[in-house]
Formats: sequence, structure tokens, C-alpha cells
Amino acid sequence: MTTGYGGGSRQVARTVLEKHRAEMVSRLDCNADFLDRLAQAELIDPRRVHHYQHIHDRYERNRGVVDEMTSRSVTVDGGYSKLLIALRDTHQSHLANTLTHVDNELDLVDQYQSQLAGHLRNVDSFLETESRRAEVRFKDHPSKQTHHPKHEEMPPPLSLIP
Repeated sequence: MTTGYGGGSRQVARTVLEKHRAEMVSRLDCNADFLDRLAQAELIDPRRVHHYQHIHDRYERNRGVVDEMTSRSVTVDGGYSKLLIALRDTHQSHLANTLTHVDNELDLVDQYQSQLAGHLRNVDSFLETESRRAEVRFKDHPSKQTHHPKHEEMPPPLSLIP
């Protein structure tokens, strides 16, 4: 199940990557194609692709790539979706499936519901405050009825006198 979290949830990629960091470091295949796709998606610095390709220790290379992806995913619009596409396009669907497992999705939904509940409490509090302010203003300054004069008839147009 691929979810298209966009820029409004840039934290998604970071949250999921942090949760599955150990598995990503041990199972990721940071081949040239994958690194190029990450660079194109701005999930790693394009200038560091060459650096990562020359790290011979697989775990050290993967650790560096995962750490950089995790930190940069917050600044990249649609970072989570771009990561999933890069994984699937480089035959690493097993990792994409791990990242998009329903338990991860449920955890993310719970996280967003908690955040939404907090935002709604803030909105309710704001509306209560504004309602009280409006009541105080009304008591202090009852609205004056404004007089709207009826439209008076316009005098007939002056005729031109020859």
C-alpha cells in the first residue's frame, strides 16, 4: 500500500526511516542506480553520490545514505513517496513494502490524529475566547441601529430648453 504523503507531511519519511533504520542499513542495496535516483529526488546531496560509491564497507555506506536520507527527507517535498519510488525502481520492493506495511500506516494515522486533536483543541479555545470578546464588546457597546434613509426619488431630468 503506497501512500502519497506530500509536502504537508515531510516528517513521514523521517519517522518511518528512524523506525526501520536498522533494517534499512542491513538490507539496503546502495547501487549506483539507487544513489542516482536518490540524488535526483534530492534525498541525498548529488555531490556525495561518488563518495558513497567508494565506501567499500556496505554497512558504513548504507548507514551514511540512510542517515542523509533521514535528515534531508524533512526538507524535500514528497520525500517519502520519492523514496518508495526509488526503492521500487531499483528492485528493492521488499524494503518499500516494509516501510509501507499497514502497521506503519496505522502508527502514522494515530500520530496525525493526535496532532489533529491538538489543533482542534487550539481552534476551540480560540473560538471560545473570540466569542467571549464579542459578548464583552456587545455589552460595552450595544450596536446602534444605523439609519438608512430611503432612496429619495430623483428629480426628473432637466429637459433641454431650446
